[in-house]
Amino acid sequence: MLPGLNALRVFESVARHQNFRLAAEELHLTQSAVAQRVRRLESDLGTILFTRQPRGLLLTAQGQTYHQSVQAGLAVIDEATRALTAKTQHLVMSVPPSFGSKWLLPRMDEIREAFPDIELRITVSEALAGFGADGVDFVIRFSSPPFDKGLHVECMAAAELCAVASPSYAAANPVVRGLSDLSRHRLIDDAHRNWEKLIRHANLGVADKVLRFEQTSLAIDAALAGQGLCIAPRILVEAHIANDELRVLHEIEKPDDEGYFLLYPEGRDFDPGKWAIIDWLKGKMAGSLPWNRVRP
Repeated sequence: MLPGLNALRVFESVARHQNFRLAAEELHLTQSAVAQRVRRLESDLGTILFTRQPRGLLLTAQGQTYHQSVQAGLAVIDEATRALTAKTQHLVMSVPPSFGSKWLLPRMDEIREAFPDIELRITVSEALAGFGADGVDFVIRFSSPPFDKGLHVECMAAAELCAVASPSYAAANPVVRGLSDLSRHRLIDDAHRNWEKLIRHANLGVADKVLRFEQTSLAIDAALAGQGLCIAPRILVEAHIANDELRVLHEIEKPDDEGYFLLYPEGRDFDPGKWAIIDWLKGKMAGSLPWNRVRP
């Protein structure tokens, strides 16, 4: 007997997250219900799909093979269902929270004016989308290669990081001429821990205090409020710099392969309206794109 669709969706989510709790949150189920359905699926198939670890799960070899096929099958079903039931053309894109608030949100009126017949739905996440049950057409992520097999990858904007501060903070504090001057400043860090990495890499003296936030957008807001010096991708602060709300005090060297990437399953085709939005995003985010792949 073939497993039910619900059981396969639970398995796909658990396999992608390799964690019962995260899968339960995504599926709006209890953790115990998710674990029970996975055990039942393993029993029905007569195959162990996961090995249980102290801090999570690992797919067995059979589980990995099964997950690839199930993920592809669910994506086909979801795509066909969306195409059949869609009454209004819509596009679902997933972006990192800070990119959404600092870059995309200020351009929403422009997007609506350019594409009045498309309903744009935005989700925010740092995790790679499953491109199945979540209904996401494509994602934009701040990351670096390699990426999972089976994904189409384009770099939309290279990582150009800079240390920024408000004009009032810059005027009242020592000039930054080199990395050695950074420890004399109030530093603002985010989940990427760029200051921490930079200080350790350059063997600098530890700053007296580092104000930490989980999101880059909050670190940028703290810099706007004159709380110190934060590292941010230039693409997220370009409007603040243009308006003289923030000033670049130091350019930060980063790995050449890091940047904002467009990701979606290979072979996925979009209708002309969705391709138009993708091309619009490419144009707006265009910069140094050494690894950009041209869409066929």
